[in-house]
Amino acid sequence: MICIFCMRDIGSGARFCPFCGKDLTVPIPQHHLPPGTLLHQRYWVGAALGEGGFGITYAGLDTSLNLRVAIKEFFPSGFVTRLGTASPNVTEISDSEKTAFFKKGRMSFMREARALAQFAGSRGIVDVRDFFEENNTAYIVMEYLDGVTLKQYLKEHGRLTPGETLELLSPVMESLVQLHRSNLIHRDISPDNIMITDNGVKLLDFGAARNIGGDQKSLSVMLKPGYAPEEQYRSKGVQGPWTDVYALCATIYHCITGVRPDESPDRMHNDSLQPPSMLGVCIDRSFEYTLLRGLAVQAEYRIQSVEALMNDLMRSGDRTEYYTPDPVSAVTELYTDNTDNRIIREEMPPPQGSPKKPISQKVIICILSLVTVCLGVMLLLILNRDSLQTSDNTVRNSAIADAGTEENTAAAASQTAEAGSDSLAVTEDAAPSEDLPISQKGLYVVSDNTPAHAGVVVRSSASSSAEKLATLAEGTVVYYDGGTTKNGYAPIRWQSGSDASNVSSGWVMYRFLVYYADGSLPEPTGSAYPNDAGTAYIGYNTPDHFGVRMRSEPSYYSDDLGVLPEGTPVTVLGNVSGEYTLISCAYGTGWILSQYIEY
Repeated sequence: MICIFCMRDIGSGARFCPFCGKDLTVPIPQHHLPPGTLLHQRYWVGAALGEGGFGITYAGLDTSLNLRVAIKEFFPSGFVTRLGTASPNVTEISDSEKTAFFKKGRMSFMREARALAQFAGSRGIVDVRDFFEENNTAYIVMEYLDGVTLKQYLKEHGRLTPGETLELLSPVMESLVQLHRSNLIHRDISPDNIMITDNGVKLLDFGAARNIGGDQKSLSVMLKPGYAPEEQYRSKGVQGPWTDVYALCATIYHCITGVRPDESPDRMHNDSLQPPSMLGVCIDRSFEYTLLRGLAVQAEYRIQSVEALMNDLMRSGDRTEYYTPDPVSAVTELYTDNTDNRIIREEMPPPQGSPKKPISQKVIICILSLVTVCLGVMLLLILNRDSLQTSDNTVRNSAIADAGTEENTAAAASQTAEAGSDSLAVTEDAAPSEDLPISQKGLYVVSDNTPAHAGVVVRSSASSSAEKLATLAEGTVVYYDGGTTKNGYAPIRWQSGSDASNVSSGWVMYRFLVYYADGSLPEPTGSAYPNDAGTAYIGYNTPDHFGVRMRSEPSYYSDDLGVLPEGTPVTVLGNVSGEYTLISCAYGTGWILSQYIEY
């Protein structure tokens, strides 16, 4: 006996499958194919896995190869029916317009199945293995995917970060680029049509797909609220790659905010879509701008291709600042320019009457000490003005020197305590090169000319009155991504302590930064990519320049061992599995995506 849900042999007499746990006695809807139906003299049909507006997807078994498959039946709701177990044939509803629509849709279904078959092996699209006509309708046989939908994954794990979302959906976006080049659009992208499996992420359900430039009325009656752009709501709406761009950006928005966007027709009259940064998402400024452009209601203002969307999202970290969910200072104001949905951050003057910083206890003690010394000197002068003139100068100089020494010692101790003993120090054989313009993107070190050699202060924004985040000791390595400088400050990132996942960001005065020469990176010992064993480093092409995650196994869903910042030296061990390479570094051994390794 075979389970009609998971296609595994379970023996006889069982009510519940011991593998998938499904109830085998559940009633089968009358319009579904009865389990046990044999299609094309090869495919054994099980229970339905899902049902949409265009068809029904069944679990199936390829009896020739003894492989599980998924079988999609063209069954547009409201246009056809089936008389249960009486016959597997599909019966058209007695209506000339509906009959014409069904026949035209069936032809399109087969034509697009034929086109999709050329993408077999694509890492972001489910494989089409066979297609045929039978029972007065059409069928597509696809690979069986064992996993969870993105919708289920978000429900169980909560929202993702923008970087995690981009990494997760990259295979889908790359495959959509190929799909559009073949003049096909999907038209039904949403979290419940994206499957997450142990072997990657796949886009499902091409029942709504059609050729670009075809009849604009064809298959235009079905859509996903919140993910479909306004042109899909109109029978004559012009659809193209930009239609999939909207649905893809709506899916990304849902992933990072946990909120489904409002329906596009509602947004045309009252667009209340909140930027992710206003919903507590820590997001790159340009990433957010690109995402909102992809969600533009009017197609002419929208990003026109998935390829352009990918390029803008990947480059977003090269030219932007970062939004944080909490206000970083009292001088920052956020507003929206409604002409093109751009999110703009401006520096506003500080409020009048802002409180002054209190005088520190150390300064008060120094002043009192100086006054005491002066009074003593004056008393000695009165007693013996001539004989104590030299002594007066000596005492005063000694007092000033002692006060300066005490202050410098305290500053150095404070700097050491704040910077910590785990800062990334520069060794003598890797000394920084000559100064270069701060517009040069890359690694920098804190110079050895800071006041009292106490290091440089990191602040929350480009202002000396902004919140102090930390003090970086001289020689600390930082990363500058080429972003906009302000008021003598530059945005930087650095690793806090020895934990590779603890990456912090802030603003420092760039006159205390010295460019770190490329020669400081370890020399490669391997020549091939990516499986030559040898010395390498994390490249400067990671999403948002936040580094790459090291995982316990060669899979996106394995344990997260931490983040390796760009420039981290690693040793490639020569083991490759899929897109991952096994490496070791100062933080341990694990698997990282091969594309971010540079020799």
